[in-house]
Amino acid sequence: MLPIFIHDKIIKNVIEKSFHGFDFPALHKIAPRLGEIDGLEKLHRWSGHLPDKIGTEMRGYIKKYLTLVTHDGWKHNKKGEKDIRIEDVIMGLDMSVYKMFNETPGLASTSFSLLTKILDYRSSRIEYSGQHIPPLLKQTLHFSALLLIGLSMFVAIKDVWMALLFTASIACLIFSIFLVLKDLDNPMESGDWQVTTKDYEDLLEKIISH
Repeated sequence: MLPIFIHDKIIKNVIEKSFHGFDFPALHKIAPRLGEIDGLEKLHRWSGHLPDKIGTEMRGYIKKYLTLVTHDGWKHNKKGEKDIRIEDVIMGLDMSVYKMFNETPGLASTSFSLLTKILDYRSSRIEYSGQHIPPLLKQTLHFSALLLIGLSMFVAIKDVWMALLFTASIACLIFSIFLVLKDLDNPMESGDWQVTTKDYEDLLEKIISH
């Protein structure tokens, strides 16, 4: 019992240290994504109150941004990277807002505030997209799972079939836990917690239809 107790204490300590400051991307990408989409929609509506030239320019950048994110931008997010083409579009939006400080300073502050919120949400989304379970924690979980399955074979169960059922049940439970962890750790891939571009596609269709 003592070796098992020591093993449990060591594993607990490793897991706590590995998980410190770590958040599963799938659980923390929803708010930034929805915040970004809401901000883009508000900025698009607000652009209708701006001078024709700046408003048209801003709406064009928003449409291009949504198109790029929908088609290719998600690929870069898997690694927490930024798409150069999308960065160029954001730079264009920045320049459009900065022009307003000279041409229509009374409207510039609202535009700047909306764009700042969008960029903050986007940064959070990309940051969480690049986070994954620490390697040490993965190795620890794998080692603990194998050890637990191995030790279950030494449990004193006289019936052979019951012993096999007991070991198989533990193995299935561990396998299910690992499936959930993998799903949560890779929100950009297919799964129950998959994060898609559907909301961006819906906004793009809404903008095009108007």
